[in-house]
Amino acid sequence: MRWFAALTLFLSSLSWAAPLTPYAASYDVTHGDSRLGGGMITLQKLDNSQYQMGYVSDVGWLLLSDKRSEQSLFELDNEQRLIPKRYVMEREGSGPDFSAEIEFDSSTQQIHARYKDRAADFPYQLPTYDNILYLMQLRLDVASGKTQMSYDYIVKTKQRTIQYQVVGEEVLSTPYGELNTIKVARIRNADSPKETYAWLAKDLHYVIAQIQHLEDGELKAGMSLTKLDIDNHE
Repeated sequence: MRWFAALTLFLSSLSWAAPLTPYAASYDVTHGDSRLGGGMITLQKLDNSQYQMGYVSDVGWLLLSDKRSEQSLFELDNEQRLIPKRYVMEREGSGPDFSAEIEFDSSTQQIHARYKDRAADFPYQLPTYDNILYLMQLRLDVASGKTQMSYDYIVKTKQRTIQYQVVGEEVLSTPYGELNTIKVARIRNADSPKETYAWLAKDLHYVIAQIQHLEDGELKAGMSLTKLDIDNHE
C-alpha cells in the first residue's frame, strides 16, 4: 500500500500548491529604505468560470501622491495557460489623472489597447498577456516546475516580451513572517545596470512574497508581504 500513501501525499501537495486559489495579499511598498505606502494583490473566482486579478496601490513621497488600480479578467484553458479578456487601469494623484484599457477580442481576432489619448491594435495571438496577468502566469509556471519563462504582453500601447528564470530557493524574512520561497530573476542584457527579483511563497500557493528592483546594485523599489487571506474553500 506504499504506492497509495505516496499517491495521496502527491495529490494533497497538488491541492495545496494551487496558484488559482482566491486570495488577498497586502504589501508594504518601499523606495530604498523608505516606506511609501501600501499595495494589494487579489484573485477572485467569478460565477461564470472566469477569474479576476487585481492590483491597487496608494503611495506618496513628500507632496507627491499616486493611487492606482488595475484589474485583469481572464480564463484558464486545459493547458494551464491564462486567456486574457479585459484589462483596466486607473490612476489619480499628483499631476494629470489617466487610465488605460486592453480588450482581447477573440471574435475579431484583434487586441485593442488604449492608454491616455493613444490607441493601438494588435493581432489576437495567444499567449499574450496584459501588464499584470503575466505575473499570474509566472506563478503557475513556477509551481509546475518550469525554470525558464518568456511572456509577450501589452503595456500601454506597445507589445513587449519579458523573460524570467528561477535562480534558487530561499528562506525569506518578510513582515508576514519567514517563508520558503522560489526566487526568480528577470533576464536582462548582460550590460544592464538593472536587476529585478521576485520571491514566490512555496507553501502559500506561490503567492508573491517580495519583489525588488535594483539599479547598479542599489535597492530602488520593492514590495514585501504583510498580510495574506487565502480562500481554501473555492
